[in-house]
Amino acid sequence: MTLDSHSYQIGTTIPLYTLPLWQHTLVVSSSDLAGNQVSKTVHFQTVASIDSLKALVTRIVDSLQDKLANNELKGFVNEVKAQSGKRISGEASKYLLRNAQYLDTQYSLTQLRFAQGIRFKL
Repeated sequence: MTLDSHSYQIGTTIPLYTLPLWQHTLVVSSSDLAGNQVSKTVHFQTVASIDSLKALVTRIVDSLQDKLANNELKGFVNEVKAQSGKRISGEASKYLLRNAQYLDTQYSLTQLRFAQGIRFKL
């Protein structure tokens, strides 16, 4: 079995939150004693949402939920950075910051599109 060209044993658990946000390819191949072979390829995409970020936070640190509940991404990012290596592992911080940055970028793009739309309507 391969995921994005990395080999894994069948039955290996791969937490999706550890994958980069974007497109992925999973290939599972098998053969029998008669030499028959079959391969199945699945393409999928990992994305972040407020709900997935909340689930990741619940899994790692419950205290950040208040900031997410109020959509305070900047405060969330500041707290994660402050707690990185302390109450939050460096690895967990990496995933939380990556997902928050993605959401902040998406929010900024939405605001820009909205503002551009208003300018054109005036």
